[in-house]
Amino acid sequence: MPALEGSRSGQKSFHPHDIKIVRCILLQHPDWNRQKLSLYLCQLWNWRGPDGTFKDSACLYWLRRLEKKGLIQLPPSSRSPRPFPSSSVSFQPPVVLNSLPSSFSLQEVVVRPIIHKEWVQWKSLMNHCHYLGFSKTVGEAICHVATVGSSWVALLAFAAAAWKSALRETYIGWSESVKLKRLYLVANNIRFLILPGIFVKNLASKVLALSLKRLSFDWENR
Repeated sequence: MPALEGSRSGQKSFHPHDIKIVRCILLQHPDWNRQKLSLYLCQLWNWRGPDGTFKDSACLYWLRRLEKKGLIQLPPSSRSPRPFPSSSVSFQPPVVLNSLPSSFSLQEVVVRPIIHKEWVQWKSLMNHCHYLGFSKTVGEAICHVATVGSSWVALLAFAAAAWKSALRETYIGWSESVKLKRLYLVANNIRFLILPGIFVKNLASKVLALSLKRLSFDWENR
């Protein structure tokens, strides 16, 4: 059986022996949940990111892949699946949007990282208004908000790079060995939302441009 690839930005290869270890731990600790298992494995293998923190989210992603292949049986997930949003259910965002004029200049748009006290509001809007919903970010991440005055008009989230992307690798010209060394320098845009009721020509392009212009600085500062 060939080695299994690491997950997302995990930068780790797995072998059949690793799967046996996971099976033994599951037998020895049937009371453990998935989060405790993934953190224990990271400690066991000293699986860390460039900043020294354990990559338990990447490990959990790998465990789910093993379960999907029928190689292990994980404890039940503590998260219930999110139902697909119904068009018959209306949602009133917890941000006052009617203070915005019917139109505004793109020069008035400002993009910035959210602050800690805005997290609940940002998450609620993204979860209810984006077609994929939202629960949490995985690994390193940063959230942006686009504003006009004191009103929010758009939300964005960036997270650690996906482990594989053929178009990305071709565009950059990465070999596999170079990708292993440099992948942590890349981020994925995982969510982008123009808030309901806002229709301004070229707003999406403007918000993305402003977000990307400051992303590197915000990421390193975070």
